[in-house]
Amino acid sequence: MSDNTPPQTEQAERTNRTGSAIPRRGALGLIGAAGLGAAFSGAASASGSTSGGPETGNQPWYKWDADVDACDNGLYDLNSLEVDHTYTGAREPDVIVWQDDDGTYHADGTDDYVASGDDYLGIIQAAVDSLTEDRTTKERVLVTADGTVEATDELEQVVLPSYTVVDVPATIHVEDEGQSLVIPFRGLAEEEIEIPRLNVTGNPRFGLVLQNCDNVRLGHINVQFENLDVLDPYQDHPNFDPDNDDFPPSHEPDRPRDEQLADPVHVGEINEGIRVSGRSREGDATDILLESAYIENANHHAVEFYDIDRVQIGRVLGNEMQGCGLILNGITDATVDSVIGRNPSSSTAYATFRCANDCENATIGNVLSRDAPRGIHITSGSDDITVGNVNIIGARNNAGIAIDGVENITIGGGLIKNTDGEGVRAWGNTVTITNLRVVDERDEDERNQTHGIEFTGSNGRIVNNDVRDGGTVADLHIDVDDETVVRGNIGGGLAAGTTTLESDAEPAARVEGVSDDWAGSLSARTHLQDEPPGQYALDHRFEWTGEEWDLVFEWEADPGSNLELEYVVDRL
Repeated sequence: MSDNTPPQTEQAERTNRTGSAIPRRGALGLIGAAGLGAAFSGAASASGSTSGGPETGNQPWYKWDADVDACDNGLYDLNSLEVDHTYTGAREPDVIVWQDDDGTYHADGTDDYVASGDDYLGIIQAAVDSLTEDRTTKERVLVTADGTVEATDELEQVVLPSYTVVDVPATIHVEDEGQSLVIPFRGLAEEEIEIPRLNVTGNPRFGLVLQNCDNVRLGHINVQFENLDVLDPYQDHPNFDPDNDDFPPSHEPDRPRDEQLADPVHVGEINEGIRVSGRSREGDATDILLESAYIENANHHAVEFYDIDRVQIGRVLGNEMQGCGLILNGITDATVDSVIGRNPSSSTAYATFRCANDCENATIGNVLSRDAPRGIHITSGSDDITVGNVNIIGARNNAGIAIDGVENITIGGGLIKNTDGEGVRAWGNTVTITNLRVVDERDEDERNQTHGIEFTGSNGRIVNNDVRDGGTVADLHIDVDDETVVRGNIGGGLAAGTTTLESDAEPAARVEGVSDDWAGSLSARTHLQDEPPGQYALDHRFEWTGEEWDLVFEWEADPGSNLELEYVVDRL
């Protein structure tokens, strides 16, 4: 570690997050002796639980996602153990950033001071820069002090090198104005970066930007935007080219590193929560893990991943963002537990969850969307996408789920309700839509859900959905080839409706044009609307007229009066 500034007074004190005053020597002791647990537990940092719960060493605040001490012996980085050397435990910081009672920020290492001053991000950068140069194992900075970043005329950011852990349980607050130039944390062409916790409020340009970084672990990221109206619009920047409707791209692989880091990341919009991409080099970024994110009031997307191989995401919760809750662009091999979004004021057409630009092989457990422009949008070459369960209510812009010209898409079940446009609009090859309830429960004059499910394509499976009251035009509209299966749907099929069975007529009824596919294998489900007055038996068949199939009903036992019959035609 390096010594950057003269030492401050030995009597400088810090205030920890529980309000206990700890002298400077005490802060240093917390790093080398007890580690993170003691740094936050203050007077309650005695061994064992303070609430009668299980014994948890020096971490009485233990919860499900915290490491456990084994009788005060840290068992964390077992994979870093070697015969001749033992590395610092994963949860013990090498440098701690804190603030004394006079408001001065300090960065202190295990052996001595690192830096002191009033520049909050500057002290954090000094703490990061003081870690071992050219290291090949992770070293950790712990930021315990809240801080505010004032308005600036030049780019302000903390640049993270490889093998760095920065844990920020404190809150970074940004009060910028004019051109947006604050990015709390940024990484470029690095590996093995970890951010267990990050809390950002105010109006940063981005909460976090990682470009071309491999093997990244993001824990619990919280970015809450506010006061965005004091920032200049993106298009007002002097370098904006109205003819191209954009800046020169910030992801040109051939640009020198110093030029890329000096660029404040021009990607079309600002005030995005988390942006992780691999676009600034020839190959994709690899192996990114995000445990959870809460993003509020973002001017663009809450979380955006672009050109990455192997992605794992726990939960993303976007509230009042203008873009997507989670957007996956050009991602290969992704698993996502859940995406939750609410943005009734967005003026865009972005969905709560979106796959675009050649995503491949992504599995999403749950998507919950409220009053967003769309719930789910899968488009532009994004194939092999599976969504397990959906709960989409109030989508306001052309479909609760939109699937556009892609292959091998599965929607496994759930609810879509009260959307404008189609509940599901799907166009593609090998699309499976099953176990959905699609309904519009609004008053008649407010219903804008035109179709429950509308599908155009080939090799599809529209199976076991309930589309009763699903659309003002049609509950289910299918325009498919002979390889698509449409069966078991309540309230719709290839054709559905009612017909009158006429007594003493031969045939009893004929429904013309239920399908124009000569090779289709058809079946009909029928249900009488009223109880027949006497003995009754009915048979049906499909007749090919040379251009289309008719559904024909014939009496086997005529009840002596007309009957009303509901029918649904399926394709097996």
